[in-house]
Amino acid sequence: MTTYENIQRKAYLAGISIAELCRRTGIHRQTLDKWKRAEPQTIIYLEKINKAIQEQQEQNLKKYLKNDRKYL
Repeated sequence: MTTYENIQRKAYLAGISIAELCRRTGIHRQTLDKWKRAEPQTIIYLEKINKAIQEQQEQNLKKYLKNDRKYL
């Protein structure tokens, strides 16, 4: 699995679009498009992407737990 495919899968599972991920991390969409063809050379971008995905997953969990408590 390429780095781009991994990012795409993680974003999908977190419920965030690639466009929104780019906006949150400040990474231009063309940069990710380049990663479809070749692996990225900068780990900083990957760290930003992982952080944004993790934040989204935490938001999803908080929202789920908040909604779940309504029905108790």
